[in-house]
Amino acid sequence: MPHLVNYANQQTLLNHLEQAVRETRINGEDCVLYAVTCYFDREAAEKLVACINEALKAVQGRLTQVHIFIDIGDWSKYRGDGKELVSCISRRVGLEKNKIEFIPINFKGRLFHVKSYGLVSSKTQKGFLATTSGNLTRRGLGIHENSNIEIVEITHDSASLSQFIRITKELREDYCASRKLIAEQDDFVLALRILQAGEFYHKWEGNLSSAVRFQLTLTEKGKESQKVNKIFKGYQSDSNSILRDPLNLQQVFSKIPKLFPERFWAAYSVDTLLGRWVPRGIANLVDETLEKDFLPYLKKIEEITSVENLKLKEAEIREEVEIFKKKDYIEGDVDKLVSGWRDRAEKFHSKQELIKLCIYKYEKVPEILDSANRRLVRQTFECLRDQLEIPSRRQGIKASLKIIIESRARNLEEKLEELESKARREFLT
Repeated sequence: MPHLVNYANQQTLLNHLEQAVRETRINGEDCVLYAVTCYFDREAAEKLVACINEALKAVQGRLTQVHIFIDIGDWSKYRGDGKELVSCISRRVGLEKNKIEFIPINFKGRLFHVKSYGLVSSKTQKGFLATTSGNLTRRGLGIHENSNIEIVEITHDSASLSQFIRITKELREDYCASRKLIAEQDDFVLALRILQAGEFYHKWEGNLSSAVRFQLTLTEKGKESQKVNKIFKGYQSDSNSILRDPLNLQQVFSKIPKLFPERFWAAYSVDTLLGRWVPRGIANLVDETLEKDFLPYLKKIEEITSVENLKLKEAEIREEVEIFKKKDYIEGDVDKLVSGWRDRAEKFHSKQELIKLCIYKYEKVPEILDSANRRLVRQTFECLRDQLEIPSRRQGIKASLKIIIESRARNLEEKLEELESKARREFLT
């Protein structure tokens, strides 16, 4: 008899599956759990196996195998480690890892849209088959606060169970994803695991001067005079305007050395398609160092942009601009041009994130992997791996990454911790 599930005061799909175990009269037998689904999520898979295992224990039965068949498309979207998921389920129910398997099903361009659950005794073929609309997801099983309304029909008919088992054998033998597709998924998961252990940075090409530069738009007369006589001394010019940095903010770095020399980035980062990749521990070191040691830069900038200094610079600029205006070399209102620059200069020292960016030239790109598609992640990883095949480039972080990739990330945390410790010794002592 079919039942609607997951709504109002009705039972959930998971409740119905647990009840089916109790009604099967297993009587201490070993059983195999089958789940066939289009979509799945980790929490639902763990919950299903754990609940069926507990329900079996209550009737003196024993879960001995778990086979979960999933559409290849949804399996490919999974960003977790399938082997780690198997290990987690194994620990949770006390079942050997080689008795639990996720089987991606590939119908080559067609969606595998089947949803059914079966529990079958290894000896007597007793059990149940649930045919349903509910996927192996939290919403499908009814364990989400906004679960889907599903329908299920459960049968204990031996002929139906036998036919179901034949179908699962056919799926395994004829439609299981190829080793190549499974290897690509394994590489995708490996790429994510390694890349998610770090941060991506884009190099910033600006400088302190550009933030408070003084720019003037030339009239036709000004353009012609500049071509002939080069009258705007101290200014850089293009076809339509002239500009300069009255405060010479770049002088800050001539007196205070940069915190992170280029050799730091060469040793502890690597170029990728998504930006410069830095292990998270070293990214944290960068943040800590900047937070603590950028204060001398800030102090110097505050001196340069002090009220007294800006007053002198403003007077100097105003006198110069008034001359340009009288000669019809520039466009715009003198007061607005000068006061606009003064306002920007006064506020500049409060832009601490920009100042930090000027100091070390690399801007962190937040959560870039969340929006990167599967193809881009794999391409980024493949290009990185190709770099590491060149022995002359295999130094510093690249040597460590080579070892990490070859071990399939078994020593990921250990190697990255070693790099962080080395960086801290080198740049903080």
